[in-house]
Amino acid sequence: MERCSNCLGCKWIPFDKIKSQRFGENCPSIGYYNFNTYAVRGRFQLGLALLTKDAELSETVTQAIHSCTTCGACDVACKVTRYNLEPHDFNLALKAYAIEKGKLRPKQREIIESLAKEKTMMVGKARSSRTAWADGLGLVDMTKGKADMMFFAGCKASYDEKLQKVARASVKILQDAGVKVGFLAGSEMCCAVRAEQMGFREEFEKNARANIKLFADAGVKTIVTPCSDCYQAFKRRYAAQGLQVQVYHVVEYIEKLLKDGALKLTKPVPMTVT
Repeated sequence: MERCSNCLGCKWIPFDKIKSQRFGENCPSIGYYNFNTYAVRGRFQLGLALLTKDAELSETVTQAIHSCTTCGACDVACKVTRYNLEPHDFNLALKAYAIEKGKLRPKQREIIESLAKEKTMMVGKARSSRTAWADGLGLVDMTKGKADMMFFAGCKASYDEKLQKVARASVKILQDAGVKVGFLAGSEMCCAVRAEQMGFREEFEKNARANIKLFADAGVKTIVTPCSDCYQAFKRRYAAQGLQVQVYHVVEYIEKLLKDGALKLTKPVPMTVT
């Protein structure tokens, strides 16, 4: 917190990396609220003020802390500019500090209660209907049998009708390439990385440990997911908790199948995508 030099890197993408200021906005929180406390350089100052008792967790301060989306843009920019601070970890710690003091937003309580009861952070969704998206696909229940890899749809792809189509299409592509696709069936539950991003560190660690044990008991060696949250959770946050498996985003895995010759494109695709 004391090492921050107020260089503005957390507010703006370094200008030598972009072609105009139009592409320069970095932090969505400062972009919306336009006040220093909403960027991490202001949050560093806020953190010091809380530690020295020069500020307190008022409603305004609590709202400012939880307005951070933990996207990590400030963290990358800080490392690119020069300082190599840890804004992302600091923002997580600041949120956790607020949660420990009982300072949370009203909707967060509903989300965490849903995680505890239904093992998903999507409020109103039931665990009993989590695997309906996979009906008829013939996936192997890895709590009972073996498969080449475990497909982890994630909460959004499990419950959102539009994203269910993406999950089903992904599985069919993998199966067409001869991959024996498995999943955790009724045992699957949320990766809970969004709980950590909201400051509920204890809830995240509890769910991470439960999932890691579940993966180990099922003999999972490779995880493939269409969900960016789950991908980051397993590859980075769970790895810090001791998870040792190969993690692929489904796009990465399909690229691997193309390189290995298990999948072949039969028509040209005249476009570049990101």
